[in-house]
Amino acid sequence: MHAMLMRSCRTLLGLRQHRPFSASSSRRFPENEASKDFRPPWVYTAVRLGLQWSIPAIGLYAIFWYDFGPSEHVFSPARRWAARQKAAFFTLSPEERKLTENKEHPTSKA
Repeated sequence: MHAMLMRSCRTLLGLRQHRPFSASSSRRFPENEASKDFRPPWVYTAVRLGLQWSIPAIGLYAIFWYDFGPSEHVFSPARRWAARQKAAFFTLSPEERKLTENKEHPTSKA
């Protein structure tokens, strides 16, 4: 009874000694079998790069091109912003229009 009481007190106080874990296992595979992989190292690099490029590409596709229907949705403000940027890029300013009109209809000063 005394030994059982002492054991429970040690456990409650955190004085119980633990056996350290072994660094080696009897179920361990031999080194030549465990470290051998049939895939070349470039496969891992290609998969990582593919994931790093495809996930943002899918997100951008969903935001700017996927058809969510005619109703308002969460990406509508981003699409309107992109449409404004595209329109500003492809339209001429008033000064640029004057330049192109002058080139199309040159005035003769003869």
